[in-house]
Amino acid sequence: MKLRLLLLIAAGLLALPAFAAGEPRCVRGGSELQKDLWDGYSVVIGPPADESLKNQCRAAVLAPGGKVLFETSDSEAAVNPITGQDVNGDDKPDVVLETRGPRGKCCYNYYVLSLAEPAGLLRAISLSVPLTFEDRDGDGKVEMWTRDNAFDSIEGLPTTDSPYPLVFFRLKGATLYNVSPAFWSEYEADIAQARGQISKADLEEMLKLETGEEKPKPPDAHDPKAAEYLHIKGLVLQITLDYLYGGRGQQAWDTIRDMWRDNDKGRIRQVILQGRGRGVFGEINRQPAPPATPPPSSQ
Repeated sequence: MKLRLLLLIAAGLLALPAFAAGEPRCVRGGSELQKDLWDGYSVVIGPPADESLKNQCRAAVLAPGGKVLFETSDSEAAVNPITGQDVNGDDKPDVVLETRGPRGKCCYNYYVLSLAEPAGLLRAISLSVPLTFEDRDGDGKVEMWTRDNAFDSIEGLPTTDSPYPLVFFRLKGATLYNVSPAFWSEYEADIAQARGQISKADLEEMLKLETGEEKPKPPDAHDPKAAEYLHIKGLVLQITLDYLYGGRGQQAWDTIRDMWRDNDKGRIRQVILQGRGRGVFGEINRQPAPPATPPPSSQ
């Protein structure tokens, strides 16, 4: 199980490419690169012209003739490889630019632009976790997906046992929709895997030994049994969140009813709902911070 969750985290959070190889990219003011798009448009990735922003990267879409249609800057900038596909469901290709703040700081920013008339920005998205753009289910529609890290260390769990539920979105026009229930089979497979690692005997023993503490503390590092119980709690929470994020709310709360201690069910339900509200769903409508404005010249 530890290995499975390490792979889950690595695949879902750490290995999601912020910037794909082969596409124009800039890190802290690299050299300028240009990519031709279509209909005379192009994209430029490179250092800003303003010397005060020399450690920043600029991403700009240029209209035919060189006029700037859209630009932004941050510590890193790139063209997302989904560029050229229809991202917002209007049967026309789109451009996706992405930027990232300084390493270790928020956020991953995504800008979806249409070059169809009227050309311009469709949607800006800012998240604390990277977002992947792809046709996940092969139906010709582009999804945006990630794993919600709002539950990292929940209930004192180590990162390797914490739950990281999948979240799926689609863009229709300029409106973003949660389409996670359409990917129920992925949640279902994860639930089956987690359930297969919880024995009835271990669950019953864990529930008997659970105390009435409102905020359970991490086990002693030298207590393997206590660590195993935390491990089981992580599996129970993963199952619960898979149901909740996959659109099966009643089954999520049935899981808490059947697999959580009686005197703590109300509290953990609130913890789960609060976590969901402050995670990806709470962030998805946040606009990226505007580029820093250089100080006025003293001349």
